[in-house]
Amino acid sequence: MAFRGESYVDKNGVMIELDTPNGFNTSGLSLNGDFKPIPNPACRMEIRWLNSVDEVFVKNNDFTKNNLFIVSSIAYKLRK
Repeated sequence: MAFRGESYVDKNGVMIELDTPNGFNTSGLSLNGDFKPIPNPACRMEIRWLNSVDEVFVKNNDFTKNNLFIVSSIAYKLRK
């Protein structure tokens, strides 16, 4: 289990070019859990919430400052 906070500020649009007063200025929190139901593969579930100074996320064909999503992944390690 892990909990993470993050912040990303790109006021000048070097990596993410947006036409907003503050560029891409976003912070967020995420909570994830890793588990291995059997020796191989490894699974991950993550819930992430992002909050931006400007409305940069699209929801229902409109823009909003918040974005909440849940993702999952499965990784399988190939052995020789």
